Amino acid sequence: MENLSERFFQRILLINFGGIGDEILFFPVIEALRYQYPNARIAVVVEPRCRNLMEHNYLIDQVYSFDIKHNKAPGDLLELMTTLRAEAPELIISSGSSSLVAPLLFLSGAPYRVGYDSGKLRFLLTHRAPLNNNQYAAEMYYDLLRPMGFPSRAVVPRMPLPSVVKNWAERWLRRQQLPREAYVLIHPGVSLMSKEKKLIKSWPRERWAELIERLLAAGRHVVLAGGPDDAEEISDLQQRIQHPRMVSAYGETRDLYQLGALMQTAAVSVCVDSAPMHLGVALDARLVAIFGPTDENKLVPAGQTDRIQVVQHPVSCRPCLWATRQTTCDTLDCLNGIRTEAVYEAIQQLAPLHKPSPPAPLGSAC
Repeated sequence: MENLSERFFQRILLINFGGIGDEILFFPVIEALRYQYPNARIAVVVEPRCRNLMEHNYLIDQVYSFDIKHNKAPGDLLELMTTLRAEAPELIISSGSSSLVAPLLFLSGAPYRVGYDSGKLRFLLTHRAPLNNNQYAAEMYYDLLRPMGFPSRAVVPRMPLPSVVKNWAERWLRRQQLPREAYVLIHPGVSLMSKEKKLIKSWPRERWAELIERLLAAGRHVVLAGGPDDAEEISDLQQRIQHPRMVSAYGETRDLYQLGALMQTAAVSVCVDSAPMHLGVALDARLVAIFGPTDENKLVPAGQTDRIQVVQHPVSCRPCLWATRQTTCDTLDCLNGIRTEAVYEAIQQLAPLHKPSPPAPLGSAC
């Protein structure tokens, strides 16, 4: 296969359908292409829920959205094809493993077409990458660049925050009278789509409440965070616990970038396998990640225990989601078995309390 890393491209088009976490995991591909082809126009096609995230990525010139989950009729796909052909890419890359990927890329008119070596029509691709989904997902995506001649390297997503976002976080913290790294950020939610599809990855609410109470009793400050899909979880925790050292950023962060600024300045952030977890990784934030049915080896980079602590309950049936099941089971022993103490100790590993404060009374009004 021709070494494309030495060619000059003016127009590059990327297709990466998936959730917000998938887009963050795809960032190393975008970064490598931008630095290899600094003058190229790079456009991406993503799902509508990811548009805002990608529009804030300064390495991308144009963002298109297409709802692939709900628009699979021939007429819908014709609309997508019209978008691809109008972009007139010289190089097109897709992360999909569907048998439709190769013909879709072929019909785009791009002379160079890169995808995974899967499907009966894979011969329509000019450059094929082996599909190895038993590795960290960012590495799996970066494999798409290897048949093009890109060198091997350690792959971890990175997401620089604009100064305006960092300044917003500083102002917000001042209003809450919270200095940097003086708080634990708790993000208890998951996407609404995962709930609707019975892809349960969330820790029980009573455990979140127990953890927060333990943190408050130790003298910690706690910041609750979440997006529109997390209203129920945040409301439940606020009803369970009222304390002057627990504040909520729910409804005050406009996007993932503002949430990221609060995660980056926290002593440690705690969340489950979700988009905020991938965000924390990309920001090099201190992170405690609670894992249940999914495989942390595919979703968390290895060798970063100084920044990332994974907490899981070792039952024989995990990880099951996507490996042996397409939905989660009813018992969820993998999540229900994770004790509050284990998560608290993981927080202490990353951000120890050097001078513990005496226990504060819980349940008092703010």
